[in-house]
Amino acid sequence: MKQENQEGQLKNLIRQIRQYKPCCFQEEEDRDVILEALLREPDILLRENRLAHMSASAWVVNRERTKVLMAYHNLYDSWSWLGGHADGEGNLLDVALREVREETGARASIIKYVGKSQYTFNTAHDVVVKDVHWYLMMADSYYSKPQKEEYFVDSGFYKFHEAYHLLRFPNEKQILEEAYQQYLDLKKANLWGSRKYF
Repeated sequence: MKQENQEGQLKNLIRQIRQYKPCCFQEEEDRDVILEALLREPDILLRENRLAHMSASAWVVNRERTKVLMAYHNLYDSWSWLGGHADGEGNLLDVALREVREETGARASIIKYVGKSQYTFNTAHDVVVKDVHWYLMMADSYYSKPQKEEYFVDSGFYKFHEAYHLLRFPNEKQILEEAYQQYLDLKKANLWGSRKYF
């Protein structure tokens, strides 16, 4: 039964990636590499995979919908969203929720799948494609305690413009803008919080 569930999760993940619309030639190539790996690599959901890393991240807003949860990672010397590797889990929704709890202790519920981004990085052996799936979430309180074991030394809720300026990389700012726009669209249509949108 567990294997059937993992196969179903993998099929859902493949469907999501196929639906992704690349914004440039490099993203199109990266998407094709990820799809190929999902179909032929038995350890694709593990960080030990040398070809690709699957991960999930979250933009978590407070209940009043005025701030976003951020964490400061000492090892990378930067503020960031919350998220991490699939570590064998095929359901990236669960990965995103797990990472929010692990990195800050916060409890949140998923509101909407935002989309995905891809980038590459070099290891001693290969160039690895990182595939990040994004979710918009809402926290159930202002509680946040950084996970010092994973080099997070600070965390807290920040207004959108504050969070935007804390981010170092353009792709992070772009994802924040997309998540914020989707939040505004849901709010304008009076749909925020009434159901899940994924």
